[in-house]
Amino acid sequence: MVAVAPDGTEVFRELSRDFTDRTDDEPFLTALEGLGLPALPEPAPWALEGVEPRPSKRAFTPGSFIPYFRAIKFNTLALTDRMRDDRDREEVRAEHRMAVSFLDAFDEWRAEHPPER
Repeated sequence: MVAVAPDGTEVFRELSRDFTDRTDDEPFLTALEGLGLPALPEPAPWALEGVEPRPSKRAFTPGSFIPYFRAIKFNTLALTDRMRDDRDREEVRAEHRMAVSFLDAFDEWRAEHPPER
């Protein structure tokens, strides 16, 4: 993930090693906010004439990721005890923190988007 200022200066870079790495939002957002740019205007609602949006039955909803990250959370807890090397143990702990961070974000999302009844 790379953030570039309007003048072309790179203000943030994080390179993932593989598909399990997930960038934490805070360092990225902090770098962007540090630029002091004005907020973008609220976009107009999507309205393509003659087309009604329909969610795909195959589309992931935010809530569908919760079991995935719960599995990572508990799997990494078990794997930490198996690691013999401090460096490897820290890698597993970092993965655990990422899963917990995403689960916390999903809790906030669910609080803002209560299920329809």
